[in-house]
Amino acid sequence: FWITNPVNTWIGNVAAGSGGPGFWFEVSPSVRGPSKMMHPDKKPSYLPLTLFVDNISHSNGGRAGLQTYPQSGYKPPVQAVFQNHKSYRNKNSGVFFHAGGRLTIDGGYLADNKVAVDINGDHSDEIKNSIIIGISNTYQR
Repeated sequence: FWITNPVNTWIGNVAAGSGGPGFWFEVSPSVRGPSKMMHPDKKPSYLPLTLFVDNISHSNGGRAGLQTYPQSGYKPPVQAVFQNHKSYRNKNSGVFFHAGGRLTIDGGYLADNKVAVDINGDHSDEIKNSIIIGISNTYQR
């Protein structure tokens, strides 16, 4: 899922087997492409996340099962909560939050990833009510 606008709803989706990230929030400081002229003042990297709940990312080959990127970061005006997200058996990180702020994994399950959670360039993100397992009994590398 390549996501450029966080003002949407994601419930119960599965991102599996991608060569890239499973869920990629690539929210830029300005709207790009054909919509740019229609929304010259919109700043996607500063918009709130509507709803992201009960989604799964597994067996993806990119940077992470769930990631926010690019360099400018995702910095919503209120806490963006990724609820009950399961991220497992991804090539690199289960979750990668880059240069953002006010991002929360609440009720996550992260297992069998090279790195469970990678938070880069921020000190306001939260991981709570979550289970993190390095290598589970049912999975061996």
